Amino acid sequence: MSSLFDEVCADGSTPADYHDTITGEKFIAWIQNRLLPTFKALFHTKRKKPRMILVLDNAKYHHHRGLEWYTPSKMNRGQLADFLRQSGFKSITDKNDRVIPASKFSADAGNGGPTLAAMREVASSYLKSHPDINTTVPHQLLSAMNYSLIYTPPYES
Repeated sequence: MSSLFDEVCADGSTPADYHDTITGEKFIAWIQNRLLPTFKALFHTKRKKPRMILVLDNAKYHHHRGLEWYTPSKMNRGQLADFLRQSGFKSITDKNDRVIPASKFSADAGNGGPTLAAMREVASSYLKSHPDINTTVPHQLLSAMNYSLIYTPPYES
């Protein structure tokens, strides 16, 4: 039987501490292939579906972001325009109280479109008001099973 350390270091590296080699992808694979199947095998019965509450610290790999993570500050005009339209925005209002219709989201500011900064601000505000959109992959996996995930507060140095 291999240990978790052996599995984490399967890529050939042998550091003294697995924290030096584990990645978000490896952590997700561990959740999918070890944690969830083991929990189900040990605790689920036909009559009982127990709840799991997983508490994780703030190691970077515990916060793995999937492909569906939106970072407005890194999105270009086209990506922002698509995101805003798909999020249901019919228009946005810029800092000069100019209402810009969704049909102009892709246009440069000089051609009647919003500034990139305005689009990023609207997208960021929308994401803050909808915290269920940007969730970590561990959160998504556990939520799908009706389990809970709690992150500890950040460490202070």
